[in-house]
Amino acid sequence: MVMLGIDCGTSALKAVLVDADEIVLASAARAYRPDHPRALWSEQDPQVWRAAMLAAIGDLRVCPGTSSCIA
Repeated sequence: MVMLGIDCGTSALKAVLVDADEIVLASAARAYRPDHPRALWSEQDPQVWRAAMLAAIGDLRVCPGTSSCIA
């Protein structure tokens, strides 16, 4: 069994694949910045989070140093 963990933070989205023994198989991160449309305002577009998530999951498909990759 392989589990996917996703952390959507304020400055980056991180993704990790872990096996049943809690060994990290692959990890990836995609950074993003909040928008500041006005002084003292801070916003983030959920579409940016979605794009970062899809990109990070795509990055997990590459598993350097292993004989088999999870795709």
